[in-house]
Amino acid sequence: MSPAAVHLVARAHAVVAWVATAALIVALPLLLVARRRRTTLAISAAAALAITLTGALGALLDAPYRSRIRQHLFGQSPALGWLFERKEHLAFGAILLAWAALSTLVAARISRDPARVGDLHAAARVAAIASAGLALAAAVMATIVAQLARMAHL
Repeated sequence: MSPAAVHLVARAHAVVAWVATAALIVALPLLLVARRRRTTLAISAAAALAITLTGALGALLDAPYRSRIRQHLFGQSPALGWLFERKEHLAFGAILLAWAALSTLVAARISRDPARVGDLHAAARVAAIASAGLALAAAVMATIVAQLARMAHL
């Protein structure tokens, strides 16, 4: 991938990451109240798709990061390099938990047992809160790394 293409994908990745994080956070009040089940399911699906798109764009950047940026990042500041590495782990957890929340909401929607529906919604809330928290932490960490790397001219 050319440097210009890497730069373009990196910008798109950053924007989509913040939009996906916002979508995950916006879905939380709906999950906590859970009065409009279809709306909650639709917003949760959109958030899961957005965070997955973020991960896909991040995966496109992995090879250029490993070959061009990682060594410079760790050479400039090992703490900065490790911050970026940890960000990737948190982002992956956010994706998994977003899909867990969505899957649990779908299971609640098709369940015929009213007692189970409440438990499934509670599980979906926990997964969604954790996903939003991890996504927010990853987005903040990525912003910190990007700003510090820019100041160091990496």
